[in-house]
Amino acid sequence: MQTEQPISGSPVITRRRKSLAALQKLIRRLSRAADERRAQGRYDVAEPLYLRALSLAELFCGCEDVAALCNNLAVLYKYLGRFDEAERLYRRALPLMEQSLGPEHREIATIYHNLGGLEH
Repeated sequence: MQTEQPISGSPVITRRRKSLAALQKLIRRLSRAADERRAQGRYDVAEPLYLRALSLAELFCGCEDVAALCNNLAVLYKYLGRFDEAERLYRRALPLMEQSLGPEHREIATIYHNLGGLEH
């Protein structure tokens, strides 16, 4: 017995696309809010925003988005003196960015720069 496959314009597919788009928009809003709080020095507020955005991005976004959030959270941890956690996140971001953008992309250099900054 054959099962019916939804066609690309079906209401089910359309709802899924809209739901995914809404989740990606939420992730971007959380990330921007976290960036703003970090810039204001409100690290205690920024951390849970980054963590929530990262957990959603891991489920619904690609490597580049996850890597960017790892990098941004690592910067926050560096500011807080949580160097081991920052290093772990930078090292996690590197292969994701390389996979997504290629090893010669300038964002890779940024992550290496940030990683090297932990030594100072």
